[in-house]
Order: sequence, then structure tokens, then C-alpha cells
Amino acid sequence: MIHRFAGWLLEAAARMLEDSIPEERLRSFLISDVGRLLDQAGGQADEAWPTWADDLRMVERLLSEAGLWQAREGLPEVAGSWPRQERMDLECWLEGMRNAPLIEAGCVPRGTAAALARLLGGEGPPDARKAMQERWLPALLRHVELKRREALRLRPSGTPLETWMERDETAILFVRAAKTWGDLRYLNAAMKLNDWGYAVHRRAVPVQLRARYLLALAEQEALIEAWEL
Repeated sequence: MIHRFAGWLLEAAARMLEDSIPEERLRSFLISDVGRLLDQAGGQADEAWPTWADDLRMVERLLSEAGLWQAREGLPEVAGSWPRQERMDLECWLEGMRNAPLIEAGCVPRGTAAALARLLGGEGPPDARKAMQERWLPALLRHVELKRREALRLRPSGTPLETWMERDETAILFVRAAKTWGDLRYLNAAMKLNDWGYAVHRRAVPVQLRARYLLALAEQEALIEAWEL
């Protein structure tokens, strides 16, 4: 823990020099927006419960476990631990990676964060999980560290909404990798992604994108609390 905390201080100092968003501001934005969007989604029957609100229930669960939020009662339960990916086909993604690098011309394949998160969670064949840990996730980390705000463009190219969704899901993935492996580099990369995304997400963006960003922030804040950073 001492080495982890020392590394955290160095990274935190570096983030301050990068015009990072103060953690208090991010946490305030997170708490206030979760409440507002839950009010917007609440009161509907289960069959009318919007899919984006599932992200908010995951946020509630994370923040409640971290002691940062009092979960509301009477809202629909959410199965699983990853945002809905109706079109995410892990086998198809793995087939596309068979003869291609993860990062090509500064772009990543669509659905990369969701695919790697499923592998991190134990799905998929053993060789794919090994590639995730030894090659794909480290390559994605280096890509974000080097390309910074220009990272995570999609191939084939996507809309701004699709691109930002991929970035938010990459932040979620990085926090979970940090939690799984105890590796602060992934948490710091997630925090940078969330910092860079703040100016966009605080504006009037589609509600499903706002909810996904709030989930990325909640994952980050819950781990910071758990590690007492």
C-alpha cells in the first residue's frame, strides 16, 4: 500500500500539471446528475424503464457500496455488471482480431472496451484471455497514454456519440483492470479519460451518453474510496 500511495502521489502531481478537473468537482457533478436523471427515469413501470437508466442503477450500487450514496428503493433491478451491449458479439470481435493489431492507424475496433471487459470478467477462450492481459490491454493503455485526447478513434469510423461511448467504456474497463490487478496505471489512465471528457459530458449531450459517463466516474470514485487514495 505504501508503494501504491507513493506512486499515486506522483501521478496526482502530474495530473495537476495537465489541467485536470478537481476531484471534488467531478464527484459533485456525479452525485447531482445521478439524482437528477433518476428522477427523470423514476416513476415509470418496469417495461417503460429506459435502458440508459440501467447505468444509473449500477452507479447507485457502486456509490452505495462505497458509502457515497443512499440507494433508492422500488426501482427496477439490473442484472449483470456491464452496460447493455445488444450488438456486442465477442466471438465476432475475436475473429476480427485474428489477423489484425488492436491499434491500427491510431484507431481501435468498435466494441473493444466491451470485448476486453468480458474477457477480463472471465468470458471467452483461455488464449483470448491471455492475449487480453498480456497484449491487448497493455497496448490500449499505451495508446491512451501516448495519444491522449486523440486516442480511441474507431474503425470503421463512428459518430461522435459512438466514439465518446467507446471512450467512456474504456475508462470503465481501465478501472476494473486496476481493481483486478492492483495496477495504478490503469486507474490513472481512466481518470485522465474522465477528466478529458468532462467538458463534453457536462453540456447538453444525449442522455445515454451522460449516463455512461456517470458510470465511468462512479467506477473511478468507488475504487479511490476502496483504496483510500
